[in-house]
Amino acid sequence: MRQLHDTVAYAINGAGQVAGVSDWRAFLYSDGTMFDLNDLLTTPFPAGWGLHDASDINNKGQIAANSYDRWGNIHAFLLTPVPEPSCLSIMLVAALGLVRRRLRTAYTSCAAGRNRKRSI
Repeated sequence: MRQLHDTVAYAINGAGQVAGVSDWRAFLYSDGTMFDLNDLLTTPFPAGWGLHDASDINNKGQIAANSYDRWGNIHAFLLTPVPEPSCLSIMLVAALGLVRRRLRTAYTSCAAGRNRKRSI
């Protein structure tokens, strides 16, 4: 990221992440690194648009940000972090492991019930 000046922090969450504006661009400061939020968007804005400032951040990492369109109109956005693919694959493997364990436990319980001798 380029050298930044005129920086203002507007909010900080419980994880120590800071949201604000620097050189008329919205930023997130996290784990010792400053990120331009425009560079982190998964869906780019139309030409002439850009995130101007980040006014708040909550403990989920969601950021309230503002943007100006090419005509000078202001628009509010809620930015929600998306887990990295590596995190998603770990969660998927864990979920599949839990499903497999439940199915195996259910099958074992049914099989054990059929093998019991019944006394009358």
